[in-house]
Amino acid sequence: MDYKDYIYKLLGKIRAESLLNSQDEDSISCLRLNLLKTNKESFEALFPNLDKHNYVNEAYYFSKSDFRFGKSPLHNAGMYYIQDASAMMVVKLLNIEENDKVLDMCAAPGGKSTQVASYLNNTGLLLANDVNHKRALALSENIERMGIKNAVVSSESASKIANTFEGYFDKVILDAPCSGQGMFRKNEAVKDDWTYNKTLSLSTLQKELILDSYKCLRRDGIMVYSTCTFAREENEEVIEYLLENTNASLINIDKEKDFDEAFNISEAIRLYPDKFKGEGHFIALIRCNDDHQNRVSNYNKPASNKDIEIFRQFEKEHLNTDLQGTFIKMGDELHLLPKNTFALNNLKVLRNGLHLGKIVKNNFKPNHALALSLDKSLVKAYLNLDHESQSANDYLKGLTLTIEGKKGYNLVCVNNTPLGWTKSDGSIHKNLYPKGLRNF
Repeated sequence: MDYKDYIYKLLGKIRAESLLNSQDEDSISCLRLNLLKTNKESFEALFPNLDKHNYVNEAYYFSKSDFRFGKSPLHNAGMYYIQDASAMMVVKLLNIEENDKVLDMCAAPGGKSTQVASYLNNTGLLLANDVNHKRALALSENIERMGIKNAVVSSESASKIANTFEGYFDKVILDAPCSGQGMFRKNEAVKDDWTYNKTLSLSTLQKELILDSYKCLRRDGIMVYSTCTFAREENEEVIEYLLENTNASLINIDKEKDFDEAFNISEAIRLYPDKFKGEGHFIALIRCNDDHQNRVSNYNKPASNKDIEIFRQFEKEHLNTDLQGTFIKMGDELHLLPKNTFALNNLKVLRNGLHLGKIVKNNFKPNHALALSLDKSLVKAYLNLDHESQSANDYLKGLTLTIEGKKGYNLVCVNNTPLGWTKSDGSIHKNLYPKGLRNF
């Protein structure tokens, strides 16, 4: 059967036509503020006329005619993340609390992981995983852009994660790979690629993923299962499979006026684009009622005292910080992990907490990630540029800046949001923005 026939069979004629008509309309654009770097007051001072998300307080709808948010230096600086409005509801409903240990099993490109980090507020620990190495690299770049200090990015299979982290996490997100019916307005190729057989194949995968993800929860821990598709086989049937094979139970999600109740599962919700202002999602909250054996080690070999002292000297000269955690060294690169981070030695890790920088001949060279994690109050020298200024655009192009400043490393900010480093003699600023990120 084709997609139209499938939706008619799923929803009935009247509701199916309403959904299909909405999917012929333009997609809706939304962004979510990075609360690690900004706040609503600062953002609204720059953009006072945007409509607010009904449920996610730090999110705003925008039109591409309003402003090119994806092309702005503010985007490079990680002030916000452009994300579907319905996708934001997944983490919102999970109710992340500070100090939670959180797993995002299929995390790329990072929308949900960066939202988790924003709510953790530099406490707790986030493992953002994606089995696809190329997608995991994009995930790692977004974790860096948003200035997140307390995340590890890995590229492992769900079964490897489940066997390594049984019973370890307080919260788990499984935003499962799906047939993407909620992406049809954004991506015509996804629509053209849809087949019913693909839905059946994905349902089999999702059932494997949900068991592996559930295994990572401690007793009374909570998992959110979500997809951006409407197929019953990929949503309700996957939840039913979990309930049949474990002692899991569902947590009720209050039904707002623009939420639909899931089929035969009153606790879960469906968000349809003809009713909810977004592209569409299925969301279910699950409580773990099983005792999973936690054997996770939290030992990571620390960096030498000499290496830490080299960094502390840089910190004394250039920063107003006293960074705490576990310092580890990978080759010449120094990283900072939150205390009691799980052992990294058996994982394919792409990002080890906060990448501080490189030690070269007893000198410390700061990494771009360190700049993005800071604030102008935490450095001894900074340049604060307007996001629409020529200087901001020149910096993103990798050009030398001629601006009065202080000698040494300067933190470049746009509207108070950190963007990267320069190294200055006091007036000429050598551009240290990474070559791979520059706008040419």
